[in-house]
Amino acid sequence: MTLGKKLRRAKADAVEWLLLSALHPLQAALGPAREAALEALHGKKKVLLTLVPIHGNLGDQAIAHATRAYLAAHFADHEVLEVDIVDIYRRAKALRNALGPDDIVFLLGGGNTGDLYRNEEWTRRFVLRTFRRQRVVSLPQTIHFTSTARGRRELRRSAAAYRRHPRFLYISRDPSTLSTVQSEMPGVRTFQQPDMVPFLDERSPARERRGITVCLRQDREGALGARERTAIFERIRERFGPHQTFDTIAPRNVSPATRAAELGAVWEHLRGAQVAVTDRLHGMFFCLVTGTPCVVIRSFDRKVIEAYGSIHGKQNFIFLVEDPSPENVVAAIERARAVEDPRADDLKRDFFDGLRSRMLGALSV
Repeated sequence: MTLGKKLRRAKADAVEWLLLSALHPLQAALGPAREAALEALHGKKKVLLTLVPIHGNLGDQAIAHATRAYLAAHFADHEVLEVDIVDIYRRAKALRNALGPDDIVFLLGGGNTGDLYRNEEWTRRFVLRTFRRQRVVSLPQTIHFTSTARGRRELRRSAAAYRRHPRFLYISRDPSTLSTVQSEMPGVRTFQQPDMVPFLDERSPARERRGITVCLRQDREGALGARERTAIFERIRERFGPHQTFDTIAPRNVSPATRAAELGAVWEHLRGAQVAVTDRLHGMFFCLVTGTPCVVIRSFDRKVIEAYGSIHGKQNFIFLVEDPSPENVVAAIERARAVEDPRADDLKRDFFDGLRSRMLGALSV
């Protein structure tokens, strides 16, 4: 990393620390104690969904979209309050006063437990401190604390915060996370449950499928370097001709009002592709819910591999490449192109029909 990049990262870290340790707590302290709209829900059963993003990561937005659909189907007897990761501070006192001890706080699932995404992890701890009377459920999450002094410190603080809450359930999205919670956070309730996005079905409207589309990440979670990505792109062009690209990152903030349209555009693109190639976990899940043959490449950790494991054997059109040489990727594309009838089990039934009872049962112990 160049000196300039180090300085920019240090500046960003300092700004984030100031927001999380000073400005956001001040907003929480000065926020209103009551809100008329919340007071109108007195006597009704409620669930609060928070840690909802406003950024352009469409994987996270798809988790929010799927979670709202899940809550509508399986908590239809509750009023659902959705509060994003910024507004939770300003509205914390009013929400705390509006929620009763039998109401439930859901923390959005994803892959942001750890020290790489301090905003999400510190806000998760804030929610646990704020809503101590309520049951709190962290929906399926992946943990990754780095093996640095900062990573070890953040792990200790998170473990302590999770254990202090009397009715907290942390749902592990993959086997590695389950193992970490059990070994590093003894006493924290947990069980394993796949990502929320397979609750969706976005196969319609069907389109004629043509060509290859590619989405390869270039951030700190990618396993491929620039030369490796270029080599894969060139080999795809040599074998299959020009390819298209798609992205699971929108170049703008995404709100609940724009979420469905942003996601719908990506899903429409994938419904028109013969094969998609991606190393993004939710690129893979977007292919799953749209019925798009897919070649998925591992990430820097085991997140993608273990997510693939949750659907392996339950569908016939997604192919994992653990050694992503250009030749291996092209061979996997050939296998994906040969799939004439993409099929998947009923994952909504298999993954989600018993989830409510598992959550409530775990919290009753």
